[in-house]
Amino acid sequence: SSGINAEYGIHPGSTLLNLQVTEVTREELESAPPPPPQFKLPITLQYRPDLIEDILDTIIFKECPVSMFSPTYAVYAILHDAADDEGLAVDIFNRVIDDYLAAIQSSMEFVGGSLFWLTNTCELYHLVQTHPKLSEISKQVDLGPVVKAAIKSSIVSCTTNLEPYLSMFLIDSDMDTKLPEEAVMKADQQGSACGDLLIDKEDMASLLTEPLEDLINRHGILPESVKVYHVISVLSILTTLLHRMFVPEGARRVITQHLLAFINTWISNRVIQEDKLCRAIWGLRLQRRLDKVDQWCKRAGITKPLSQFMTELIQITDVLRAPKHDLDQLSDLLQSCTDLNSIQVGTILRKYRPGPDEEPVSREFIEAAISITDSIVDVKLRGEGEPIRPLLQDPLIRYPLHKITACNHEQGLGIALQAFFEDISGDDTGIELTVNSDIHTWCYEQTVPKQSPHDEPTRSASQGQSIIDQCDIECYKVHKNGLKLGVSIVGGKDSSNSHLGIFVKNVFKDGAAAQDGRLKSGDQILEVGGMSTDNITQEKAAELLDKEGPSVTITVAKMAAAYYGIFSEEDLTSSTYSDILP
Repeated sequence: SSGINAEYGIHPGSTLLNLQVTEVTREELESAPPPPPQFKLPITLQYRPDLIEDILDTIIFKECPVSMFSPTYAVYAILHDAADDEGLAVDIFNRVIDDYLAAIQSSMEFVGGSLFWLTNTCELYHLVQTHPKLSEISKQVDLGPVVKAAIKSSIVSCTTNLEPYLSMFLIDSDMDTKLPEEAVMKADQQGSACGDLLIDKEDMASLLTEPLEDLINRHGILPESVKVYHVISVLSILTTLLHRMFVPEGARRVITQHLLAFINTWISNRVIQEDKLCRAIWGLRLQRRLDKVDQWCKRAGITKPLSQFMTELIQITDVLRAPKHDLDQLSDLLQSCTDLNSIQVGTILRKYRPGPDEEPVSREFIEAAISITDSIVDVKLRGEGEPIRPLLQDPLIRYPLHKITACNHEQGLGIALQAFFEDISGDDTGIELTVNSDIHTWCYEQTVPKQSPHDEPTRSASQGQSIIDQCDIECYKVHKNGLKLGVSIVGGKDSSNSHLGIFVKNVFKDGAAAQDGRLKSGDQILEVGGMSTDNITQEKAAELLDKEGPSVTITVAKMAAAYYGIFSEEDLTSSTYSDILP
């Protein structure tokens, strides 16, 4: 009662086994922080340690997982159970690394499979890094190469599946000049619709194990009439898959940039190698088609200029279009090709085929161009230790691990995830499953007590801002064309999730937003017409969206709802304002 630990005859100042026992006052006892709560997951997997290799093989190499994150959450549950046994946990980590690398390698041929494993790899990395015990144990192993392998596999897969369509970019026709201004928007919308269709209609087995071309052909989404823009449609399909398969924002950006860089390398090398493409008419065609790709980039929310990803191809179009008759024109030509080396410039000029009203490029002009390029571009390359190559090389893949984020998509134990766990448990697998129905989070970060959302004055001071920082921020000008915007929204300060903001719930097919094709269910609306949606009601947000005028400008955080994990069925059916329907 005095606050002194006197049990078993231990008194203040005495020692027992060299342990000094000190007096603790009642005030100190009452003010001491409570012990941290035991961290539990929505499920517990019990297993025989001697069967761990077979169990991991069952989880990771299951023929058709029914849930997007099923292997990662099962592996995470096993690691969590082993966290108190450091040696066992390290052994499991090493086995998981080997199995994940094998799965990543085997899925490289298929876009769906490679993105599936990229998402799962980043999710596991994030969960482990936020786990109080596993984060320390993981320092003895290296998950970094697994993430890098998944990024590389996804880039190789996306570029490989894009390549069959790149020849469409070189159709020997001026058909694209006759297409309406809306052709790029239509190609983008068709691609996005196809990506959504693949996710919504294809079963998981087909999505993960079939080439993209087969999936596209099955749905017949790319019409013959706009072949020249098939590249844009396929880019839209790929970027939609990146979003819908929950690839983290940083990885999505890297993959999209590499797709553009791959187009630059592939088409540039074709022009350098093929005589028929070294003509002024092709300089004009390529310029027009690159302008369409630039339009697509702006629609896709890519803020960096196209010249940053397609430097060499843009410079090649400049060389093809520039006058090449006398030496007085040489300086203007070379000012526009500061990244092409002397071999590349010389090859293009030697293969150049003049038009009906052009004179052939003289040998004197070609030799002068090679000499000047050698003294400027080649000298710079040699100084950087780079060889002077006749063709462009694929760009290096760089992705800092500190940029890895995850959406923690699974909140609790969904139907598909529970079905996966039930399927892998039983006497034949040696796994015993226990469902902890009162636990609804997998991430340790989310178990830390937070201030009540009603005590937070603005979203910028809450979890919301850090979530927004992880998302792609995009600004769309949606032309209404006499239609209603055609969306329904959830959230707002008058809702149960008032601290989170305003989200798009549905995009209706007959509205202006659906015709535009960029606004998606799950996007968080940050601004409408330059006005912030912080701390406003649903009704006010709807009023802003439905304001009279030919267009509305909307700034969104893409797919933010998936990062918050708020789109449960209950969230989507409660407190929804839908007065801005078509």
